[in-house]
Amino acid sequence: MLRRVLIAVAVLLALLVGADRIGVHVAQNLAADKLKQSQNLASKPNVDIAGFPFLTQVVSGDYDQITVDANDLSVGAAQRLLQIAHLHVVLHGVHVSDSFSRVHTDRAVATAHLDYAQLAKVLGVKIAYAGEGRVRASASVTVLGRALSGSVTARPELHGTSLGFGGAQGAGGTVAAEVARLLRKAFAIEIPLSGLPFQVRVDSLTAAPGGIDLKLSGRDLTYVKG
Repeated sequence: MLRRVLIAVAVLLALLVGADRIGVHVAQNLAADKLKQSQNLASKPNVDIAGFPFLTQVVSGDYDQITVDANDLSVGAAQRLLQIAHLHVVLHGVHVSDSFSRVHTDRAVATAHLDYAQLAKVLGVKIAYAGEGRVRASASVTVLGRALSGSVTARPELHGTSLGFGGAQGAGGTVAAEVARLLRKAFAIEIPLSGLPFQVRVDSLTAAPGGIDLKLSGRDLTYVKG
């Protein structure tokens, strides 16, 4: 008799856990659809809802943590549109209503990544990592059939809410006047980083071998499906 009871309890628990996990999958898919609309994303993000059991969070509408990953985002002005390869957002203290049509979070912490290839398109020169938190801009011109090239390094900096550059230094090579002008002009450009999805703001940025890494955050944020 006891054995039958234990088996029945085990089966019931397995069914409850299964229902809970199915509920998570359905909710994550629904949240991804609604956040895609509210944040005007080009593609559906990946959403992960933490916490167990999940169904108790559904009843209350309160979630400890929701993680969102979005790819290929655009930021900046029309003439200086910069593609963000990846944005990773962790929402803490989340309250959901109307089936994720309205999402409020107490705090958001995020990271983003900018590829050098995309940055090069905006600046109009070749961009590569130069080491020690600096990037190298290089270009070449042909004068009277002779190719002249040069490069300049600078440190990516956060200028208010824009990506800028400081501490420019020559990095060798025969820099013709036209090349020097082109490189100085490139590092004088500032790219707005405001208006990012999920209302997060850039706190800091760092040049790394694979691109520029951003750290972002926000507090008391509300996302409403349009």
